This record gives sequence, C-alpha cells and structure tokens, in this order.
Amino acid sequence: MKQQLSFILIVLFGSLLSGCHITWTTTPSTVTKSNYEILDDLIADKTCDASYQCKVLAVGKRPSCEGPSQYLIYSTKQVNDRKLNEIANKITEQERSNDDKTSLQETCKPVLPITPLCIRQQCQTYRP
Repeated sequence: MKQQLSFILIVLFGSLLSGCHITWTTTPSTVTKSNYEILDDLIADKTCDASYQCKVLAVGKRPSCEGPSQYLIYSTKQVNDRKLNEIANKITEQERSNDDKTSLQETCKPVLPITPLCIRQQCQTYRP
C-alpha cells in the first residue's frame, strides 16, 4: 500500500513538473506600429499656450476623390515637424497606392478643413 502511494505521488509530481518549463529568449520582442499609430502618438500631446501653436495637418487621399482623407489638429509646442510630415506623406502614399489597386466608386462627400484654436491650453477644433 505504501509503495502504491509513493508511486502515485511520484507520477503526480512528475506529470506536474514535466508540464512546466522556462523559455529563455535573448532577443526582445518588438511590436511594430502602423504609420497611423505612429502619427497618433506624434500628435497626442495637444498642449498649447496660444492659438498660433495649433496647426492642421492634411493626411491621406480619398478614393476616387481629390483632397485628403482627414484633417488632424496638432500642437507645434512638442512635435517634431519633420517626422510628422514624413509619416503623413507615407500614409498619403499608402492610401494612394491602395486606391490605384482598387477602383472604388464612392460618393465624394466633402472633408471640410477645420480651424484649430488653443482652448483651455489644448489645441481643439473651433466650432462656432
């Protein structure tokens, strides 16, 4: 009886331990962000002291239409303009390339430009 109990315990602990193992990696895993996520990160800080720091960025290309797919407000107080324009141009080229591959017929609804203002130390869209 004692031998059977010992055998059962050994099998039980052995099966528990065999399921556990540690995987060691030497290379860190990297998460690749899309250009849209990078752009959102770049313009996330919309703090401002005055309205002259609030700008509008035209991004993308609408399928079958002229003009950008969206307008985004950002603050020049903390942003790297060169990097911002680089990412915006990549997005525009990406959308232009996607439009060339697919021939979508859509109604061209206007995407109206927006007016940015510094309201409560944040760049925001002016809505009269």
